Amino acid sequence: NSVNTLRWKPNVTGSQIITAASVDGSLVSYNITKNQVISKVQPRQGSQILCSDYNHDGKLIALGTDKGDIILWNDFTGQKERVLD
Repeated sequence: NSVNTLRWKPNVTGSQIITAASVDGSLVSYNITKNQVISKVQPRQGSQILCSDYNHDGKLIALGTDKGDIILWNDFTGQKERVLD
């Protein structure tokens, strides 16, 4: 799958985490220090993720989709906080 956006997760003590968002709508977080996948989710079926960015504490990641909406994803719980249409 093509990766549209990469973001370093801020404020993670002792490890380096990068999150990749793809055209298939998947959001994959990697622990670079341990060379392992932490999580792989699809925040919204049928949507491509075109852009992303974390908030200051790394709890939420905003995901811009090809449908023109923004998904606020809680990276700690692995759940959608809300969708801004």
